[in-house]
Amino acid sequence: MGDGESALRFRLLAVPAAASIVRERLRHWLDGLGWPEPELDDVVLAVHEAVSNSVEHGYADTEAGEVE
Repeated sequence: MGDGESALRFRLLAVPAAASIVRERLRHWLDGLGWPEPELDDVVLAVHEAVSNSVEHGYADTEAGEVE
């Protein structure tokens, strides 16, 4: 990232609630950066689905690890 840009990182326990936490925090962060609504919604939905799928399929038969 260049000067003046910011990054958002998450490291959460891989449980179903992780996707909702990421969704809420990501939406708030992007809104604070002034993202327009249609693009914001698309990014939030895509990231929510990625986290949800990671938790559901990556940890289905094992003890929950971390998702980052």
